[in-house]
Amino acid sequence: MSVMTSPVSGVPVASGRRRRIPMRAAVACGLLAPGLFFAVMTVLGFAEPGYSAVRTAGSNLSLGQTGPYMIANFEVYGLLQLIFAAGLWRAYAGTRAGRIGTRAVTLGGAAFLIAGAFVTDPTAGKVVTVHGALHVGAALVLFFAAWPVAIIAFGRQLRRRRIFTAISITAAVLIPALFVATWINADLFGLVERLMLAAGFSWLTTLAIQLHRDTAAHDDER
Repeated sequence: MSVMTSPVSGVPVASGRRRRIPMRAAVACGLLAPGLFFAVMTVLGFAEPGYSAVRTAGSNLSLGQTGPYMIANFEVYGLLQLIFAAGLWRAYAGTRAGRIGTRAVTLGGAAFLIAGAFVTDPTAGKVVTVHGALHVGAALVLFFAAWPVAIIAFGRQLRRRRIFTAISITAAVLIPALFVATWINADLFGLVERLMLAAGFSWLTTLAIQLHRDTAAHDDER
């Protein structure tokens, strides 16, 4: 076990002997992953016959002829999110809020990996299989635990940045509220889900911008 210094806080952070992921790669993954997932989901929605993005969840694209591509979309996003989390850990693990936030982002990436591996049930609003239950469980962890905790933790970590704080507060309120709303009006399930994902992805992209800003400032000081 060796000791490294956080490039942002300057606090020593324990580090194993494994090769570290370059910070630029972590930032790039954080910036790329949300938009890529949303874009692929949108394209697949147009490609799937009879699919309605307004009424139907994006997860249902894992069931039809677009299934292999949507499953891959989940898995790729999850992996990119884990790489991004590795960069967050290097930068912010020197503080308690940074550690909590990074672990929550990691949990969110894992939730996407699980959601891709265990596809949703084809029955709207009903869980009838084990893999369907695991898929819904991953969604619950993502929207009610991983993302809200990450948003609150990094909102505290970067609380002096007013714009980021405002975006964090908005996302922390919107994401759980929209998740509940998806079960209220079935005719708009797909639309509300996409608004919820857009809120979470926008916040994550903003967080990646903060990471880039902090690491670039540290590099300039060296």
